[in-house]
Order: sequence, then structure tokens, then C-alpha cells
Amino acid sequence: MVDQFYFETLGVTYASIIKSISPYRAANQLPLTQMETLLYKLIAPHIRGQWLNPPRRRRHLVNSLLDWHRVYDMTKDITRTLEDTPLSKSSIVMHLPKVPLIWRLGAIREIVLSGFQLELFSLEERPFAYYYASQVTEEHLSCLDDLLLVVAQDSSAHEELKFQHNFLTALQLMFTATFV
Repeated sequence: MVDQFYFETLGVTYASIIKSISPYRAANQLPLTQMETLLYKLIAPHIRGQWLNPPRRRRHLVNSLLDWHRVYDMTKDITRTLEDTPLSKSSIVMHLPKVPLIWRLGAIREIVLSGFQLELFSLEERPFAYYYASQVTEEHLSCLDDLLLVVAQDSSAHEELKFQHNFLTALQLMFTATFV
């Protein structure tokens, strides 16, 4: 499942990521097994969560935010230990922290949007919720911009990232127009 997660997100398998790290650091020196366990804990419920009713789905997304941040911290630790190696800064491995970050930012955006669907915001809070959604989407677009530069252009992952970028650009324009 972790292999497919990275393949669909970056266009490379988890095994190839480990293989490109292994000449520089031993696998037991990095928090890889903890990260894999956490990803298993996140991915399967995320897929099942698509069928939940809106309040339960929102609660599930809120509960997953901390775990996505823990995966982000682990990938950040991995890339931090690889900074002093000859691994190129434009290597896909050095952009690993962007992967859990885009999933986390997507969850935050869905939480805010579900707040509108469930009518959780008062009339005075709505402009600020749109503003917050706009800022979250801006950060998400920034991550996608960085990933589009390193993901192979002939991969399906690159096409998916381009689609997400176009979709989020339009969504951000709507958030901004609604806020103003």
C-alpha cells in the first residue's frame, strides 16, 4: 500500500526511494518503519472515509491531521540527514516532505469546506473561513509547483499533479472572490 501511495503521488515506488537513500544512510538509522506503519494507519482509513457521512468524515479528517504532521516530521528528518550527502537538491527524495504536506493541506481544505456544508460557521465567520481556505490552497499550490519540477513529466503522477494544480488554482480564485 505504501509503495502504491508513493507511486501514485510521485510516480516512483517506495522501494526505489529506499534504494536511492540506502547508499548514504542505513535504513535502520532512519524512521522508515515507523513512517510505513503510520502511512498504513492513514491511507486505508482515508479511503474508507470517503463513504462516511459528512460529520463523521470531517471528524476523521480532523483526527488524521496530527498523524499527517507526524509523517511530515519523519520525512523532514530523513531529508535533513541527507543534506550533507552528494544527493542532489533536485532529487525527488529531497522533496519527500511535500508528499504528506499536500495530503495534510488537502485534509485541512476539506475540513473547512465541510464546515460550510454542515453550516458550522456563523455569518461573521464565513469570510475568515474563505480567507483561511484561500491561504491553505496557496500553500498547497506552492507544494504542487515544487513537486511538478521533480516528478517525471511522462508519468501519470505528473498528470495528476497538473490536474490538481489547475483545480486548486480555480478553487483559490473562488475562495478569494468570495472573501473579498
